[in-house]
Amino acid sequence: VYQLIWNIETVITLVLAVYLLRYIKKRNLISKWYKEM
Repeated sequence: VYQLIWNIETVITLVLAVYLLRYIKKRNLISKWYKEM
């Protein structure tokens, strides 16, 4: 049961990460993050 939940959470995390990367690229926030780092 825990393995199934872990797999679902992993898939959701990957999907959210992809959407966030696309959103960041559109907003050009990556360059701002590099400057802050």
